[in-house]
Amino acid sequence: MKADPIPLIYPFENPSLVAGLAAINATTPLFKTEAKHLETWFKEGVIARYMLVDDIRESWNREGLGAFFDLIFGEAKGCRLIASRRAGMEWSRLKGGEIPTYSVYAVDTAEALYAEECEENSPPARNLNKAAVSRDLAALELPMPEPVLPRYEAQKIYAMIHGLSAPETAPKKQTPERVTAVQSKAIVELLTAHGFTADDYKGTIPALQQKLTRKGLNGTLTSVDKNALTAWLKKAGVR
Repeated sequence: MKADPIPLIYPFENPSLVAGLAAINATTPLFKTEAKHLETWFKEGVIARYMLVDDIRESWNREGLGAFFDLIFGEAKGCRLIASRRAGMEWSRLKGGEIPTYSVYAVDTAEALYAEECEENSPPARNLNKAAVSRDLAALELPMPEPVLPRYEAQKIYAMIHGLSAPETAPKKQTPERVTAVQSKAIVELLTAHGFTADDYKGTIPALQQKLTRKGLNGTLTSVDKNALTAWLKKAGVR
């Protein structure tokens, strides 16, 4: 009987690609998932590409392009993510064949991009398809921040590489006891990148849990009990 794969532990909602891939690979898939795989799946329409609205705004303001942000992404105000998703194919005379086309949306969550009907508390995706953004965001000749990998897309990738059913709803709470040393180290590396220090790991667990909550982590880490969190830190070698 085939053993169940190691659960995916994804502490942040929208981490960087590097952090997201580290969490996915900590589940020991059959092959190491890399950025090139994400690029292929994006072009095939399996996943979308996301950037944080605040990151784009900050990057453009730094380059003196703040006015362009309001012009192109003005409708994205109040949303968290800009998502680029394959829409179809069109003929390119220059390329001598068909090329993919993309739609660009402003969303609060990756789930909203795929939802046909949004619930009352889930704002729908706002289609931003103007002439300026009718293609892949990465193709725009403007400074763009590093994309992020939302937890919902990471779950889809996790399901795909482990041969499981794709997620339809929010992830089930994972069993803390099954977290491996590799996963524990990946979690600590991710937390460290977001401002957690050795003092946090060696301090009291309640204080650490409070900081996890303040940082806006999902329920996987903020809801585990004291013993489980202590075990994770010990497996990672930081406590």
